[in-house]
Amino acid sequence: MGAKSSALKSGELAYEPPEAGEGIWRDDRSVTCRRWSWRQGVPTRLPARAKQMWFILESLPGIPIETLTAAGDS
Repeated sequence: MGAKSSALKSGELAYEPPEAGEGIWRDDRSVTCRRWSWRQGVPTRLPARAKQMWFILESLPGIPIETLTAAGDS
C-alpha cells in the first residue's frame, strides 16, 4: 500500500508511511487514522473554532459500562 498519513511534528506537516502490520483507517487517497486513535492526524483534527463535536466511545468487554459513561461525562 502506498498511502501515507499526514501529521504535525513540531508544528510542521509531516508525511509518514504506516508501519508493516499497523492498524489504520484509510481511503483511496491517504491514511485517515493510525493506531486506532491518532490525535495528531491532520484530516480528522478539530479546529479551535468548533463549537460542537461528536465523540463516539466504545469499550472492550472487560470494561464496565459505568467506566465508559464516566469517560463520556468528563
